[in-house]
Amino acid sequence: MAGTGPGDLDLVALDFLTAAATVLDTIPTYDGLETLKGAPERRYLSPGKPFPDCDQLTVYVPRVGEDATRPTGLGAGTRHKQEFRANIVTFVVTLYRCVPKIGSDLKAPRTDAQEAADAQLNADAWALWNGLWNRLRSGELRPRCSLVYMDSLAALPNSGGYGGWELTLRAQVEGYEQAVEEAAGS
Repeated sequence: MAGTGPGDLDLVALDFLTAAATVLDTIPTYDGLETLKGAPERRYLSPGKPFPDCDQLTVYVPRVGEDATRPTGLGAGTRHKQEFRANIVTFVVTLYRCVPKIGSDLKAPRTDAQEAADAQLNADAWALWNGLWNRLRSGELRPRCSLVYMDSLAALPNSGGYGGWELTLRAQVEGYEQAVEEAAGS
């Protein structure tokens, strides 16, 4: 599918945000997980790495680049001479949850509170990793991009009462054409 214009990246990011919320909402439906939460109510497309907040789900775009194309795999300096360009866009799904922190008495949080946070965060991670992969495999999550690479899911450091995950995806997103006269303002 050819791109339609400058708003395309936001549409793909919104697809990932919606899918992430959907798979997180499955967590409480599994046997024995009724005490765990689904997707946070606070969710948005962030204009960069989001500020941490309890509980929050975001997607942002940290990088747009080109991939080598076939058959010649020309280098970056000559890709503009090809008829096709492979745009590779990085999307980061970020999930923050509140986690126990050291209290004003400087005592470590109770172990049962730590284990409850661990159960939630591990369920979040596994739902994101498997749920998004299943949606990618079925084709449900690729209407606006042709290839998607699930690069990694990494834990965010527990600090200041926040913990969570960052899921990094790369997707091939079609560009859009703009006539040279249009771009020059003619």
